[in-house]
Amino acid sequence: MAIRTSRVLMVSVALLAIVLLWLWWNGRERPAPDDPNDAPWIGLPKSGMDATQLPIRVAINAGFRLQETDSNGSLAFACGQEDAAGWIKDRYIAHVVANSHAEARKIVLDVHGQQIDVSVSSEENLFLPPFPDSRSLSEAGFQLYRPAIHLQKSRVELEPIRASWNDANLWRAPQDDRFYGCSDSVPIFLEACVNGRYAARLRNICDPITGKAVSRLWQILNNHLPPPPKSEWHDAVGNPVPESVIESLKNTPPDWVRDLKTTR
Repeated sequence: MAIRTSRVLMVSVALLAIVLLWLWWNGRERPAPDDPNDAPWIGLPKSGMDATQLPIRVAINAGFRLQETDSNGSLAFACGQEDAAGWIKDRYIAHVVANSHAEARKIVLDVHGQQIDVSVSSEENLFLPPFPDSRSLSEAGFQLYRPAIHLQKSRVELEPIRASWNDANLWRAPQDDRFYGCSDSVPIFLEACVNGRYAARLRNICDPITGKAVSRLWQILNNHLPPPPKSEWHDAVGNPVPESVIESLKNTPPDWVRDLKTTR
């Protein structure tokens, strides 16, 4: 009986040694697993940004248009370019339009470990041409100053934003062309740059598939982050322009309107 028990033990030890040897051999060339604390906060959609598809090109074009309207440039342009600060490691930007005739709200989330740097500001509505009064003010040499609010949050505090952003229909699903069917509604434009790789999604609140997710994310962003400061018109020196001057210029038609009237 003792001999049989010893044989069972010997066979068990031998099998255990074989299993351990197999595990060591199979995993010897594999890198160590990623530190979960260093993983992307949301990450990029697995469907990627295949530019052979027109809807993706529309989304990329929206990202590049921000290069012209944003003094800080666009994420689509900056992502993948190394500068003095290094690569953009984990950044997410939401461009949200509160209603179809309003300025957009720009929310920048820079993730650093367990802390997230947040910036909230207003920006030009990407989906509407500039209003005539804005053109008149620009022709007068004035520039619209859009101050930003900066704050720091933890991952735990912004978990509702991460979960809502990561919605399968909103962020993870491939970009489609349903946006075109209701382009006069309220869109949301989401961007991300993770270790030099860029992704974007353009969705609309009137889309029956993504509309609920868009509304939910907008509500959560509004509940967890403050509104942006009010934009101000400044002169060439940087001084605020009096409201009376702004109102008078708003009633002055821009050059292209005056030229159109004189050519008729």
